[in-house]
Amino acid sequence: PSFAAVAGLCARVRQARECEGDTCTGLTRVAARGLGMTIITVLRNWRAELCALGNIPLVILIYIPRLFISIIVVIVAQFCRLGAWCIDETSDITRQPKVNKRILIVTDYLPPQTHGIAIRFQQYITHMRSHGHEVHVFATTQRPELETSFDHPRLPSVINPWNVQNRMAYNPGARLAWTLGARQWDMVHVVYPSLIGAFVIAVCGWRRIPVYCSHHVDIDFYARRYTRFKVVRTFGMLLYDLLARWPCQRGATVNAAPTLQFLRAHMRVDPAKSARIPTGVAIEAFKPQHVGHRQADRRALLERIGVPDAGSKAEAGKGPAVWLLVQRLAPEKDTGLVFGALAAALEQAGVSSTPHTSATATGSLPVQVVIAGDGPSMAALQAEVRERGLPVTFLGSVDHKNLPALYRGASCFVTCSTSETYGLTVVEALASGTPAVMPHCEVFDELHKERLPPSWFYDPAHLQSVALLVALRAASTPEAAAWLVENPIKLSWETSTEELLAQYEKAIEYNLPYRREKSSHKVALVHSLIASATFFAVWWLMRIYSRYIIRLFARAMLLDVTISN
Repeated sequence: PSFAAVAGLCARVRQARECEGDTCTGLTRVAARGLGMTIITVLRNWRAELCALGNIPLVILIYIPRLFISIIVVIVAQFCRLGAWCIDETSDITRQPKVNKRILIVTDYLPPQTHGIAIRFQQYITHMRSHGHEVHVFATTQRPELETSFDHPRLPSVINPWNVQNRMAYNPGARLAWTLGARQWDMVHVVYPSLIGAFVIAVCGWRRIPVYCSHHVDIDFYARRYTRFKVVRTFGMLLYDLLARWPCQRGATVNAAPTLQFLRAHMRVDPAKSARIPTGVAIEAFKPQHVGHRQADRRALLERIGVPDAGSKAEAGKGPAVWLLVQRLAPEKDTGLVFGALAAALEQAGVSSTPHTSATATGSLPVQVVIAGDGPSMAALQAEVRERGLPVTFLGSVDHKNLPALYRGASCFVTCSTSETYGLTVVEALASGTPAVMPHCEVFDELHKERLPPSWFYDPAHLQSVALLVALRAASTPEAAAWLVENPIKLSWETSTEELLAQYEKAIEYNLPYRREKSSHKVALVHSLIASATFFAVWWLMRIYSRYIIRLFARAMLLDVTISN
């Protein structure tokens, strides 16, 4: 848009030059002033984008030295294992059947992050450990009250410039390198997106440890949505292919995703080595525990959004229809589409909501929208709500333990996002007994089309506001809630974790013939020679890189430096 504005102003300048007299002078000044302001705006936008990168430029400078150190740590760990094997001090060169498994999980996503990936893996980890498995976790963050001696939430990381509430690991670090090189693992699980997955896959491939790679974000969609410059987008996707996609295709024992449709669209995979990672929900936390549970949650929600006489309306089963959204407020979520459906519903009900309508007045309207979540689009969405005077309540970021009450208090749940790879909030709403409205897309159709009533879906390609309103009306009825009571969702984290462990076991059995080859003296000797060659290659490359950086810094400081060695 900025470039289009510049082009338009340039056309005005040309037009001004062709005119005569005072009009010419006035138009020229106006066009020049507008052109200058537009150029300044473009430069400010670029500066803001560069500032958003934070310390990433510094990280790029130190990335190679830290990577070299991690490689050396792995090589040293392998020589230590070789020495122990030579004196027969280790017995786990080949996998021996055990009661439990030793599992290593590498992820950038754990609580206090509140999105679906973080919730998913915290549940996996908790249930695996409850089954007696030894699960070690390397992450960028972790809640202090959940951290154990098997958790290492200190991967070298930077703030994600596209989601400042998350951190992304840019280097494996010495501790993860030693853990990968020195210890034996039944399974290594890498959670994508990740910038260090290629390193983990390379080490596991060298040691012939099975690797389970799960993909949870549609990077191609986000690149198109967030990156304005095609050159930058193309370069970024090339880096992602080099660091993530291609290593997974070549080196992973199993590639998995929440849906097989997304996995096939995301990368080329062998069907025999692909899987759908199971998903669940804490059923006991979300489903109503007694008859009055839903009524009490309904009353609390109506009071929270300012509905007059909320108690009596909740007891009588009356009051406004409450449409609930639980999501990150970002452009790709298309949250604003609900506002169009809300305005249409109010118009059909014969009521109007004008700009700057008071909270008391909006609380008495027949339809209410409640949004739980935070993100970069929140300020723009709040401004739109104020301008149109819509009955929308923003709750901000809500702790996951408080979400069940919100789900149970709402008339229906709605999502307009077509960028999901699973949509955990949809399953949570259904587990709470709340009907869910969603757009037709490949992911939701694969997961829910055969399971839920067709009237709860809408086509995002045709008259979105009208189609969405029809689906919302159908899902907000007592009949829709009664249908969920008769057809409850039965996805629990307990059964999902057991299914994931079964997938681990299949991957281990598939990889077992390759691991047994490592038990021979010949392979151990070749392995040692490769380790030695890699060590000297890394040392040589590090020497060249250090000399180059020193000379570059010296030139910047106007120093005359001579490196003799």
